[in-house]
Amino acid sequence: MMSSSEALLETLRAHNVQRVYGIVGSAFMNPLHSFPTAGIKFISVQHEQNAVHMADGYARSTGDWGVCIGQNGPGVSNMVTGIATAYYAHSPVVMITPQASNKTMGYGMFQEVDQMSMFEKITKYQVQVNDPTRIAEELANCFHYAKLYNGPVQLNIPREYLFGGALEYVINGPKKISLQTPANPDLVNEAAQLLCRAKNPVILAGGGAGNSRVQVAKLAENLGAGVVTTYLHNDSFPSDHPLACGALGYMGSKTGMKLISSADVVLALGTRLSTFGLTPQYEVDYWPKNAKVIQVDMNADAVGKTKNIDIGLVGDSGLVCDQLIGTGILGHLRQHFERKHDLIYKIANMNKEWANEMNQLADDSQNRHGRIAPRKALRELFKHIPDNSIVTTDIGNICSLTNNYLNCKNPRSFLGAMTYGSCGTALPTAMGAKIGNPNKTLFSIVGDGAWGMSFFELQTAIRENIPVINVVFSNQQWGAEKKNQVIWFGDQYTGTNLKNPNFAAVALAMGANGYNCKTEKEISNAVKDALSKEHRGKPSVIEIAVTRELVDPFRRDSMQLPKRFLDKYVCDNLTEESLTGQPTDI
Repeated sequence: MMSSSEALLETLRAHNVQRVYGIVGSAFMNPLHSFPTAGIKFISVQHEQNAVHMADGYARSTGDWGVCIGQNGPGVSNMVTGIATAYYAHSPVVMITPQASNKTMGYGMFQEVDQMSMFEKITKYQVQVNDPTRIAEELANCFHYAKLYNGPVQLNIPREYLFGGALEYVINGPKKISLQTPANPDLVNEAAQLLCRAKNPVILAGGGAGNSRVQVAKLAENLGAGVVTTYLHNDSFPSDHPLACGALGYMGSKTGMKLISSADVVLALGTRLSTFGLTPQYEVDYWPKNAKVIQVDMNADAVGKTKNIDIGLVGDSGLVCDQLIGTGILGHLRQHFERKHDLIYKIANMNKEWANEMNQLADDSQNRHGRIAPRKALRELFKHIPDNSIVTTDIGNICSLTNNYLNCKNPRSFLGAMTYGSCGTALPTAMGAKIGNPNKTLFSIVGDGAWGMSFFELQTAIRENIPVINVVFSNQQWGAEKKNQVIWFGDQYTGTNLKNPNFAAVALAMGANGYNCKTEKEISNAVKDALSKEHRGKPSVIEIAVTRELVDPFRRDSMQLPKRFLDKYVCDNLTEESLTGQPTDI
């Protein structure tokens, strides 16, 4: 016998939840009052969206559940963007949403909104508690489905149920069910035969292969195949492996793009083959149109959804790799052994050429007006980020350029904004990851536009002693959108130029470490100082003044020259010849 609030607390503890992220609200104040007694720390944030990002960062970096909660109505609606981000990141976030009272629902009373429908398309599972005796059962189900489906889930509870009297509950811990499933053995054998006949096989490792790096490496070595990673999943395969070719997608690796462009068979592991992550780069349409494609994914609805495939295998990437090796077909062919050694030499040379090209691009970029070129800044920054670090990136022009420079040797070491593309994610995601990985160094990389949407969360980082190092690239603009205005709108900068404060000074005023950098030497010194024993115990903001140089837009195929027809707007018509390709106020 216990109260419904006690049942909620006991179920959280049964699933080893030690932290819950959110902003205090009267709807859940009864269980909140007993969080300390239950051994649960409530991390009070500045905005509920960031509570979800923190839970997401914790979940993605540890593989465990991240839990968040919000006040009914505006607190819960503030969580939509964070949950959508977690959904596209396949992150097991458990969201508890107290709802306005059943007695007043439908009257349009204070802080009332339909909290189920707004999350319907961006959760893997959601449940409305219709009887207080089922709170423990339904919360346990939420934890189960978050892991089973690798995504966010929602438990919606009418607020009066959290203030009820004594009822009878059964408290269950995590369900012991294997989430790893092998694929159909007949199709696996068919796939092995296809790979065996391939002259230029390439393995494409997505986010779903990140936990199977050992098996993927073993398969690549048996097969004699290079491994490329998907966009924003640079950590799905160790960058120091001799068969590693870097990431595809926006600002990815030319080594990987060249290699996959000549593939006759592509083995896509743990990826839904997102069209965004496979769009042309460097004016090269690298996806091999005539290659045979074998797609492996845990989710049956992702197989064959975006690309035509020849064989679809529904199963765990690591187990499928073991199954392919277990057929005995791949490991006994001499041509595979010889191809592997030739390929290692080829990849080493291609990686060296690409590194030289990136260095040349950095060297050719010009510092202007006391500001450093973005490529020079990124090159210097990544010289000093320790190997055991976790890096988060926001959405934006320079943040995406890190795809060129980020080499991940360890799993769960890169947490990008993912394909939902929400701004302001880097800092709170890094904070959640730091909580889950206290012995690792956390870097968040963000542009000044997105930083303006999240820097107030430094208050939380300082209050909760979460020492994240934030690198803010300040060019006083929304760079990615400005590039679109340069290419298609004749350098008319409506809404893209910014006038920001000195963020390093703001950080110092808030109680964090703050550094202003305009040169490579100052970047080096700032990172070393932030990592020093004296300063590494509190958050840092390294603000780098960079030029307004811009790289390619995210997708050229998503925009086109505007055409006006009304007389008053005809003057706005443009031609390709009139456009410059770089901002006029560089």
